[in-house]
Amino acid sequence: MAREAEGVFDRTFTYPIQLGDDDTSMKNISPAHLPFRGMSSEDPDQFLFEFKVLCQTYDYKIDNQKLKLFPSTLKDATMRWFMGLPSNSISTWAQMETTFLDKYQDYCRGRNRKEEFFKIKQEENENIEDCLDIFLFVSNRCGFVLSEELSKTIFLKGLDDESREALNLIGGGDIDQIRMNGIKDICRSYSRTRGGPRKGKSVKSLNPYMNKLMDELANFKTDILVQLTSIMDGLQAKANSKTEPLAMYCPRCRKKHALRDCPLDKTEMCLICESKEHDTDVCSLLLIIKNQLKQISASSTTKKIEFCSETT
Repeated sequence: MAREAEGVFDRTFTYPIQLGDDDTSMKNISPAHLPFRGMSSEDPDQFLFEFKVLCQTYDYKIDNQKLKLFPSTLKDATMRWFMGLPSNSISTWAQMETTFLDKYQDYCRGRNRKEEFFKIKQEENENIEDCLDIFLFVSNRCGFVLSEELSKTIFLKGLDDESREALNLIGGGDIDQIRMNGIKDICRSYSRTRGGPRKGKSVKSLNPYMNKLMDELANFKTDILVQLTSIMDGLQAKANSKTEPLAMYCPRCRKKHALRDCPLDKTEMCLICESKEHDTDVCSLLLIIKNQLKQISASSTTKKIEFCSETT
């Protein structure tokens, strides 16, 4: 009392966590985890989820281990809030989690969180599965429950025209007739089939090394085409050099003169049938005429002999 009267106060802070009697072993490791500072831009639900992942990584499964580790992840205003909690008021991890969320869940949840949910739009370099994951995350973070039909309508409204047409095609013409769980499966299978961002130009903007590689491949393709063109020109010139000497020879008689001067083309016309394919001497009609004349001559000779025999 005397010290208080002199203006000296007890600055000793009590510890709000009451640990059990068991000697809990902790790994001699300093886990890398971003601290929670209690700013309005931070998400307490996401922070707790990351903390649980950290505990699973280092095999911290019992409450005492989690309660020992949790204060080391608090900084600034959050640590001051933790220091102001009543002494030994928390003995289980469930109590710590509830107390933390009661303090920061409403405070860090922005007033425009609900408005953010209704304005979710698919970005230019974002595939359908990523857009779906963001939609589900914001929906859970807002903390209000929507009907399946309204949730489906809001999600489909935020997709761009290209993605909407693709889902309609996969969904049999009208994706609105499919339940939300079916739409989730279609979005994930479609994105994994496409493999990567929707537009090729976004890949180049996201990865400069990929941009350099694509330029090198384009230059390599150009060099290959130039080399192939040069080889084809050489083969064509070689073929022409072999055929040019043969051009001076007649293709019919194989002698050195033009085709128009070939003597094989200067055949006389048949005077009987007017054909250029044979001479008059070998015309088939001439042979027929000769045979007929022979027959006439033979028959007249026979008649003359008979006449002479009758007169004698």
